[in-house]
Amino acid sequence: FHPEVFAIGPLVFAYWAARTQHWKWFWVMAVLAMSTKEDLTLPFMVLGILLIVWGHRKVGASLLGVALAWYVVVTKVVIGWRNPQGAFYERVFFGDYGDSVFGVMFHFVIHPGELWNMARSGEQISWYLRVLGPLAFVPLLAPDIMAMAIPMIGVIVISVQNFVRNPTLHYSAVPLAIMMVATVETVARLRSPNHQRAIVGLVLGACVTSSVFIGISP
Repeated sequence: FHPEVFAIGPLVFAYWAARTQHWKWFWVMAVLAMSTKEDLTLPFMVLGILLIVWGHRKVGASLLGVALAWYVVVTKVVIGWRNPQGAFYERVFFGDYGDSVFGVMFHFVIHPGELWNMARSGEQISWYLRVLGPLAFVPLLAPDIMAMAIPMIGVIVISVQNFVRNPTLHYSAVPLAIMMVATVETVARLRSPNHQRAIVGLVLGACVTSSVFIGISP
C-alpha cells in the first residue's frame, strides 16, 4: 500500500470542513492527512494561503505555519534520523536540479526557461491529457482549488524518473483527488441549473469516452 491511499479521505474531508467552517473537524482531518506522508503538507500549505485570501486569516496562517513546520521537521530531522541516506525522492526524483526540494525550487527560479520546456514536453502533455481529459478539463475552471495540486504536479512534471508520470500509479492520486474537488466546486459555482447539468453531462461523457479509449473498459 501507499500512504496516499489513506490520505485522500481526510484531505477531501478537511477541505469540506474548511468550506463549511467546521473548524474542529478541519483540524482533525488536516492533521490526520498530513501525518500519513510529508508530501501531504504541500496541498495544505496552499490551502492555508487560500483560507487567508477567503478571509479566514487566523486559521489560514496557522495551517500554513503548521504544514511548513511539519514538512521541515519530517524531511530534515525525522527522515535523516531514521534513514541516513535522506529522503528518497530528493535523491532519486530530481537528478542534478538540486539536493533538496528548496534547492530544486531555487534552480528553476533562476532557470525558468528550463522549467517551461519540461512542462510542455511530450510526456508531460500526455500526463495532462490522461488526468484532465476524463474530467473534460473542467477542474481548470476552478484555478484556486487546482492550486492545491500545483506542488505535487510540479514534482511529477520535473522528475527525472519517467514512471512518476504514469497516472495509474500512486504519484497522481492526490492531484486527481484535488481535481475531483475542483470539478465539484466548478459545478457548485454555476448559478444556472441548466449550466450545472450541462457540465455534469460533459464530465460524464468524458469519463465514459476515456474509460473506453484509455481505461480498462472493453
